[in-house]
Amino acid sequence: MYEFDGHPELGESMEILPGIRWLRMPLPFMLGHINLWLLRDGDQWAIVDTGLHTPTTRDHWSSVLSDQMNSAPVSRILVTHLHPDHSGCAGWLSEVCQAPLWMSREEYLLCRVLVADTGKPVPLEGIRFYSAAGFAESAIERSQMAFGSFGKVVSNLPQ
Repeated sequence: MYEFDGHPELGESMEILPGIRWLRMPLPFMLGHINLWLLRDGDQWAIVDTGLHTPTTRDHWSSVLSDQMNSAPVSRILVTHLHPDHSGCAGWLSEVCQAPLWMSREEYLLCRVLVADTGKPVPLEGIRFYSAAGFAESAIERSQMAFGSFGKVVSNLPQ
């Protein structure tokens, strides 16, 4: 299934080439994990994607930073796209590591808007839009239940 003899356990990393470490973090839904990357950047590390912002993932990151990365500084945190399993710990890691976040402007801005909507009800305009577009009532109800939950697993991004 993998190109390698094995795979890292959750919260662990495995060197796949000199300076490239494959890191797996847990997900609390069907996929079960996300693949992240640690890239040697001189005497520092660059982090590619971050996992969900949950206590379990933060605990794993604390161990990864101190043990697997030998407390070496982080040069940057790269987020490939705004999905919570990729961007969730970006703000937290940026603060903890005092490292800049690298993310496309569009993804960054949308991520901030979605985090800002956390805990808010669905705007009436949204319900009207989806109704007019022909969405089934059950789909609109599911959307209402999920609206405003993005920031529950995504930390605030740096300014």
